[in-house]
Amino acid sequence: MPANILADHVICSHSKCCQNSREILRMNKFSIFLPVKNGGVHFRQCVNNILAQHFTEFDLLVLDNNSSDGTFEWISSNADNRIHIYRSDRDLSMTENWARILKLPKNEFMTIIGHDDLFHPDY
Repeated sequence: MPANILADHVICSHSKCCQNSREILRMNKFSIFLPVKNGGVHFRQCVNNILAQHFTEFDLLVLDNNSSDGTFEWISSNADNRIHIYRSDRDLSMTENWARILKLPKNEFMTIIGHDDLFHPDY
């Protein structure tokens, strides 16, 4: 695994994010990891589906793999404070992007979803 696999820009609505990535997670028990590369309409549907869950106490960590189709711009414009964005500043392999999950802060429980998948509303 390359040493610079976490050479990311952290973007979210919390002022502490850039100071200490461990502080970005709220006091939720659940982390949802969403790796994406040029997700387009499927990514938008996936994010909207996650945000519409009946259970709302989770953090959504988006791992953007240097998308060039507007994916990063779209998710960056979302004001939901449960969303935390980690954008790679270079193209990673799918394996490298998914491996970043191991390096990121997590809550007590976690799950991973593909950018073209949907959860049941009560997941």
